[in-house]
Amino acid sequence: HLAEFTGVYSFARLILALDQDYVKSQDSSFDVGAFITSQAFTTRLTSLYELNDRMSLEIGGRYRNTSYDDPRYTGSRQWENQNWLNRQLTGKINVGLGLTLGYWDVDLSGSQTYEQVELRALYRFAEKMDVSAAVGGNWQQYSGGVPATWYPIFRIEIEKDRSVAPL
Repeated sequence: HLAEFTGVYSFARLILALDQDYVKSQDSSFDVGAFITSQAFTTRLTSLYELNDRMSLEIGGRYRNTSYDDPRYTGSRQWENQNWLNRQLTGKINVGLGLTLGYWDVDLSGSQTYEQVELRALYRFAEKMDVSAAVGGNWQQYSGGVPATWYPIFRIEIEKDRSVAPL
């Protein structure tokens, strides 16, 4: 099952978007040898503010709640804030510096906080298609005395119709 809602409102220099997704699925599990039913609710509130004709600021929030019918699987709740300062270099190339702050609460386990810093480049490949690449780092802290970890981020993505939801 899948249900999606997207609402977008545009002002002169500001775009606001709200997305709500619900997914209920049955997936096979090799560990259990049966189908596992999961549910995921995701809510995103995003904004894009044009500072001038070449610079923009993106601020977004996301909440995701994942649960499973089988108690052997662990559900979680995740809150995330993403912030980007963008610079339009040419008509097709945009670069940005981003900061993400997050909290992840995992059932039957400790919680985690994390911070990510990324530098991304976005290329407008076609009218409604972007190709982006990002590099950065993720610093993750755990409850319960587990040592913090750092790992690099490298990502390449293809997105269609980015104009609907800023993030």
